[in-house]
Amino acid sequence: QLQFTINNTQFVQNHVIAKLCQCSARVKPTQFVEFGSFRSGHRLQWWNLLAMLELDSLPIAEESITILIMHSILQYGPLAMDGKSSDNSWCSDSHEQLLEDHFVDEFITRLDYRLDDCELNWQNELVLLVVTMITMRMLTICNSTREDKVANLAVKCRRIGEKWIDLISETIKFTFSPDFNEIENLRLKMVTIGISCILTFSTHSNRIHCLLSSNEHVISLLKAAT
Repeated sequence: QLQFTINNTQFVQNHVIAKLCQCSARVKPTQFVEFGSFRSGHRLQWWNLLAMLELDSLPIAEESITILIMHSILQYGPLAMDGKSSDNSWCSDSHEQLLEDHFVDEFITRLDYRLDDCELNWQNELVLLVVTMITMRMLTICNSTREDKVANLAVKCRRIGEKWIDLISETIKFTFSPDFNEIENLRLKMVTIGISCILTFSTHSNRIHCLLSSNEHVISLLKAAT
């Protein structure tokens, strides 16, 4: 019922509310509206994401929420059509909030809290993936005044991912259960976590030095890739 809310941003919240009668009994009406309204208006998506992290209104550990967030932060969105020239004309309206230092600071605080909250539980691989993708998107766009702080958050994502991979590897090594599905699920978790680690190197050439500047970083990249 809500596929249209993922595909684009050109709708209003009333369209979502009008479909409440189709809401599954397994989904709370408030979450139905929250999910459906997330991409309503391309300039509001980052604000909606910040509110989601602050209020914990949607479970980012669920695959559907992960996909929703990925669509919103990776889609370039429309350019400003007012004809004004600007040093930031390369940045679309959808992501211009990331050029505000105070806004980035708010995100860093909330993402850092999420990492601390999930660090001891490697079952939260989608949380790590979402936090990593948001962090790397911020690093790609933010001002140089915030690149070090965002890069530090990316390295923290990488460190947690590496620790989780080691823990899962040990779990598989000492698992004597004949349940092959369980082993396969653990390996799939390792793949997702490995992708998160690789993503921490995914930025443009002007900022790669923040993430790949030592032998330790090179070793991390090789481990994640293999």
